[in-house]
Amino acid sequence: FAMRKVTGFAHKRDMLVGAREGVRAAAQMPRTALVIGAGIAGSSAARALAERGIAVTVAEAAQVAAGASGNPVGALYPQLTKYYTPATAWHLIAYAYMLRQLPRWEGVRWGQTGMVRLPREGDGLAASLQLDPAIARMVSAAEAEAIAGCRVARDGAFLPHGAWVEPASLCRALLAHERITLREAVPVRALTHSAQGWQAEGIEGHFEAVVVATANTELLKGYPLPLGHSAGQVSVVPSGAPLRCIVSHRGYVIPQGEVTLVGATYDHDDFSRRVTDANHDENRRHAKEALPDWQNAAPMSGRTALRASTPDRLPYVGHVADGLYVSIGHGSRGLISAPWAAQIIAAQATGDMVPLTPELRA
Repeated sequence: FAMRKVTGFAHKRDMLVGAREGVRAAAQMPRTALVIGAGIAGSSAARALAERGIAVTVAEAAQVAAGASGNPVGALYPQLTKYYTPATAWHLIAYAYMLRQLPRWEGVRWGQTGMVRLPREGDGLAASLQLDPAIARMVSAAEAEAIAGCRVARDGAFLPHGAWVEPASLCRALLAHERITLREAVPVRALTHSAQGWQAEGIEGHFEAVVVATANTELLKGYPLPLGHSAGQVSVVPSGAPLRCIVSHRGYVIPQGEVTLVGATYDHDDFSRRVTDANHDENRRHAKEALPDWQNAAPMSGRTALRASTPDRLPYVGHVADGLYVSIGHGSRGLISAPWAAQIIAAQATGDMVPLTPELRA
């Protein structure tokens, strides 16, 4: 709080008044905002701003959830690391937030089955589990089998709140707000700033705030925000085992009734978005390594999308210039990371308290 002495009230000569630093007056808050991208990051940012009374236009180059957010389902679980790092803190906070919010958003297709996480060599999974057992606890292979409903390859960890989410349904639910206007098939190739605010090429009018939530790096030229990219293919296969929960190893196996989603590959060379038999084989091989009794049926379909990630695997989130914000570089963790990132952006834009510890503000 910023304190100052002013003329007193009634018979008091002086008095102290205080105002919380960083809070904007209503007249200073943005009334309009443009969000570029209608994936998880953009849809989350739009909803967070709209719920604070801001009129939001969402510009999407293709259609809702056209990129990585268009995968059939995704797994929701925190990143477990050997040591407690800023990345650990970020993902645990974001995970808890997402689990609280999911029941609130109407129309989202999701399920909380729990997840068995099998360690990879040298990943320090056991060392990382100095956590509340409500988040994760070590289990033997026999215990993991009892949980999952089929034999697993080795001891691992059980995350009782692990969940799966259909990203496209989440995007649509987030965008279903009276203050959000969605414009699909509207690519934004350039942004300019003037005294009237921000203007986007191809969209009429000016906006008091802009959130870039797309991997289109051309929009952020001049800002030191390096991004790397990888392609990830998922495979939809007939369900080959009576699996009761998500199993994660090199990738993940997510049961969905008669079909199971298996994925995802990491390709740093081929960005063509092609679905290939070689990537299907890789996904099936990893599933078989984690689940020895897995019936390796031929894939029914697949999908490849590009991920954008940062050098330290933490996303770029928040204010970068006057009225300009970003939510990019979430990598394969966007389902967890993006909704929490949206709250940070909305807090910065409206002058509210930013819900971050000092270690995560850097």
